[in-house]
Amino acid sequence: MKAEVVTATPAHLDELMANLRPECLADLKASGWADLRALRDACVLTEMTAILLGGKVATIVGTTGNEAWVLSTTLPIQHPVEFLKVSKVFARAAMGTREKLTNYVHAAFRSSVSWLRWLGAEIGPPEPRGPAGDLFHRATLRRERL
Repeated sequence: MKAEVVTATPAHLDELMANLRPECLADLKASGWADLRALRDACVLTEMTAILLGGKVATIVGTTGNEAWVLSTTLPIQHPVEFLKVSKVFARAAMGTREKLTNYVHAAFRSSVSWLRWLGAEIGPPEPRGPAGDLFHRATLRRERL
Protein backbone atom coordinates (compact mmCIF):
# COMPACT_ATOMS: atom_id res chain seq x y z
CA MET A 1 0.00 0.00 0.00
CA LYS A 2 1.37 3.38 -1.00
CA ALA A 3 1.90 5.83 1.87
CA GLU A 4 2.44 9.50 1.17
CA VAL A 5 2.63 12.81 3.00
CA VAL A 6 0.79 15.69 1.34
CA THR A 7 -0.42 19.18 2.10
CA ALA A 8 -3.98 18.60 3.26
CA THR A 9 -6.88 20.33 1.58
CA PRO A 10 -10.39 21.07 2.86
CA ALA A 11 -11.52 18.00 0.86
CA HIS A 12 -9.05 15.83 2.81
CA LEU A 13 -10.40 17.30 6.03
CA ASP A 14 -13.99 16.51 4.98
CA GLU A 15 -12.97 12.90 4.23
CA LEU A 16 -11.29 12.65 7.63
CA MET A 17 -14.27 14.13 9.49
CA ALA A 18 -16.62 11.63 7.80
CA ASN A 19 -14.41 8.73 8.94
CA LEU A 20 -13.09 9.83 12.33
CA ARG A 21 -11.73 7.13 14.57
CA PRO A 22 -13.96 6.54 17.64
CA GLU A 23 -11.07 7.37 19.98
CA CYS A 24 -10.65 10.73 18.24
CA LEU A 25 -14.33 11.46 18.75
CA ALA A 26 -13.99 10.62 22.45
CA ASP A 27 -10.92 12.86 22.72
CA LEU A 28 -12.77 15.72 21.02
CA LYS A 29 -15.82 15.39 23.27
CA ALA A 30 -13.61 15.26 26.38
CA SER A 31 -11.90 18.43 25.13
CA GLY A 32 -15.23 20.21 24.75
CA TRP A 33 -15.57 19.97 20.94
CA ALA A 34 -19.11 18.61 20.63
CA ASP A 35 -19.91 20.53 17.44
CA LEU A 36 -17.97 18.84 14.62
CA ARG A 37 -18.98 21.50 12.08
CA ALA A 38 -17.42 24.22 14.25
CA LEU A 39 -14.36 22.00 14.73
CA ARG A 40 -14.02 21.52 10.97
CA ASP A 41 -14.31 25.28 10.42
CA ALA A 42 -11.55 25.89 13.00
CA CYS A 43 -9.30 23.15 11.59
CA VAL A 44 -9.44 24.48 8.04
CA LEU A 45 -7.83 27.72 9.28
CA THR A 46 -4.64 25.89 10.30
CA GLU A 47 -1.70 24.66 8.20
CA MET A 48 -2.64 21.04 7.49
CA THR A 49 -0.51 18.04 6.53
CA ALA A 50 -1.95 14.59 5.79
CA ILE A 51 -0.85 10.99 5.59
CA LEU A 52 -2.61 9.18 2.74
CA LEU A 53 -2.61 5.38 2.72
CA GLY A 54 -3.67 3.92 -0.59
CA GLY A 55 -4.91 7.39 -1.60
CA LYS A 56 -7.25 7.65 1.43
CA VAL A 57 -6.82 10.01 4.37
CA ALA A 58 -5.31 8.26 7.39
CA THR A 59 -4.27 11.19 9.58
CA ILE A 60 -4.16 14.98 9.45
CA VAL A 61 -2.17 17.31 11.64
CA GLY A 62 -2.95 20.99 11.74
CA THR A 63 -0.59 23.59 13.12
CA THR A 64 -0.88 27.19 14.17
CA GLY A 65 1.99 28.83 15.98
CA ASN A 66 3.58 26.11 18.13
CA GLU A 67 0.33 24.24 18.69
CA ALA A 68 -0.81 21.19 16.78
CA TRP A 69 -3.87 18.99 16.57
CA VAL A 70 -3.94 15.45 15.16
CA LEU A 71 -6.99 13.47 14.04
CA SER A 72 -7.15 10.04 12.41
CA THR A 73 -9.34 7.51 10.69
CA THR A 74 -8.99 3.79 11.42
CA LEU A 75 -6.47 3.35 8.57
CA PRO A 76 -3.40 3.67 10.86
CA ILE A 77 -4.69 0.72 12.91
CA GLN A 78 -5.51 -1.31 9.79
CA HIS A 79 -2.08 -0.61 8.19
CA PRO A 80 0.33 0.04 11.09
CA VAL A 81 3.58 -0.76 9.28
CA GLU A 82 2.90 1.63 6.41
CA PHE A 83 1.66 4.27 8.85
CA LEU A 84 4.72 4.09 11.08
CA LYS A 85 7.13 4.11 8.12
CA VAL A 86 5.84 7.52 7.03
CA SER A 87 5.09 8.99 10.47
CA LYS A 88 8.45 10.70 11.06
CA VAL A 89 8.38 12.25 7.57
CA PHE A 90 4.84 13.41 8.40
CA ALA A 91 5.96 14.91 11.73
CA ARG A 92 8.89 16.74 10.10
CA ALA A 93 6.60 18.13 7.39
CA ALA A 94 4.08 19.32 9.98
CA MET A 95 6.86 20.84 12.07
CA GLY A 96 7.92 23.08 9.18
CA THR A 97 10.44 25.58 10.54
CA ARG A 98 9.17 25.36 14.13
CA GLU A 99 11.41 24.11 16.91
CA LYS A 100 8.52 22.44 18.74
CA LEU A 101 4.83 21.57 18.56
CA THR A 102 2.62 20.98 21.56
CA ASN A 103 -0.92 20.14 22.61
CA TYR A 104 -2.86 17.82 24.91
CA VAL A 105 -3.90 14.22 24.26
CA HIS A 106 -6.66 12.37 26.12
CA ALA A 107 -4.97 9.97 28.55
CA ALA A 108 -7.50 7.26 27.65
CA PHE A 109 -6.34 7.37 24.00
CA ARG A 110 -3.40 5.07 24.72
CA SER A 111 -2.46 4.29 21.12
CA SER A 112 -2.13 8.01 20.40
CA VAL A 113 0.02 8.53 23.50
CA SER A 114 2.19 5.55 22.41
CA TRP A 115 2.53 6.90 18.87
CA LEU A 116 3.53 10.35 20.14
CA ARG A 117 6.10 8.74 22.45
CA TRP A 118 7.41 6.66 19.52
CA LEU A 119 7.83 9.88 17.52
CA GLY A 120 9.97 11.24 20.37
CA ALA A 121 7.42 13.53 22.02
CA GLU A 122 7.78 14.42 25.66
CA ILE A 123 4.63 13.23 27.44
CA GLY A 124 3.73 15.06 30.64
CA PRO A 125 1.84 13.60 33.59
CA PRO A 126 -1.94 13.34 33.28
CA GLU A 127 -3.83 16.42 34.42
CA PRO A 128 -7.54 17.27 34.46
CA ARG A 129 -8.79 19.35 31.52
CA GLY A 130 -11.94 19.90 29.53
CA PRO A 131 -15.50 20.38 30.72
CA ALA A 132 -15.67 17.07 32.66
CA GLY A 133 -12.12 17.20 34.03
CA ASP A 134 -10.93 14.17 32.03
CA LEU A 135 -7.21 13.42 32.24
CA PHE A 136 -4.98 14.67 29.45
CA HIS A 137 -1.22 14.51 28.85
CA ARG A 138 0.65 17.53 27.51
CA ALA A 139 2.66 16.30 24.53
CA THR A 140 5.59 18.29 23.16
CA LEU A 141 7.45 17.27 20.03
CA ARG A 142 10.82 18.94 19.50
CA ARG A 143 12.67 19.14 16.19
CA GLU A 144 15.89 17.72 17.64
CA ARG A 145 14.08 14.54 18.73
CA LEU A 146 12.77 13.67 15.26
